[in-house]
Amino acid sequence: MMYNSRMISIRTIESLSHIQKDLEEYSRDVISQLNLEEENYRELSVDVKFINSGSYFDKNGIMIERKKSDHNFSEQDWCELLFKHELTHFLTSHIWGNPVALFFEGIAVYVSDMKIRHKILSTDYNKNAKILIETNNYIPFEKILRSDQYLSRRTDFRCDTISGSFISFLVENYNLEKIKNVFEQSNIPTVKNPHLNINQVCKKIFGKDIFALERQWMIWLSGNYVLGKVEVELFKSKINFVNDLKKRCQFCLWPNTMNDKNICTHCHCDNSIQIVID
Repeated sequence: MMYNSRMISIRTIESLSHIQKDLEEYSRDVISQLNLEEENYRELSVDVKFINSGSYFDKNGIMIERKKSDHNFSEQDWCELLFKHELTHFLTSHIWGNPVALFFEGIAVYVSDMKIRHKILSTDYNKNAKILIETNNYIPFEKILRSDQYLSRRTDFRCDTISGSFISFLVENYNLEKIKNVFEQSNIPTVKNPHLNINQVCKKIFGKDIFALERQWMIWLSGNYVLGKVEVELFKSKINFVNDLKKRCQFCLWPNTMNDKNICTHCHCDNSIQIVID
């Protein structure tokens, strides 16, 4: 079945027809939050399917993980969270571009996870980011700035907590247009050009490099979010890091594909080449 949401064509299989109105509402909200111009997405179409494990997007559509029994979400809330997250990826990758994962994942977390988890679980990503910093459980940008570094830690909730909070800081203190500019002007490192221009881009757009923005974000958290002792202790008691790092190719980002010579078996790129942060 197919419907148009402000000119985005959403195709679902017959068994998903009961949630078509929900998907239409969710897609309109994502479009609104991203402040997208209709002329940029009117020709796009997206297929939506449910799968048993994992959620992701590709050039054609969105795969949504079926709700598991141990989740604290209703089926509708779980669908909303995952659909909005992956639709944000789908739209920004088609319309804006592909920056480092800190921004790419961060905008999807900001649009979807932060708001829905706060509504259902009262989760505050900004407070949680501040707690990570104050309890020495923080992952500095230098360790997750390259997309392969970030995605290698994909099962560690701290990455999305940090990126979502950072994007919310940029939206509040700068604007969404500047974040869009980061997407548009960022490069993807290659073997022939193993450079990541995120510092150049941030200096041009924000007037400071990514690490200066990191420090500014931390100061913003310190001055705007007051933490109670009980609140901190409760969050600390729930911290459970997943240290199952799945090394990614720093060029194609495919997981667990390195041979003993550090060559990616998927894209055949030499991962001994060092990517320079410009």
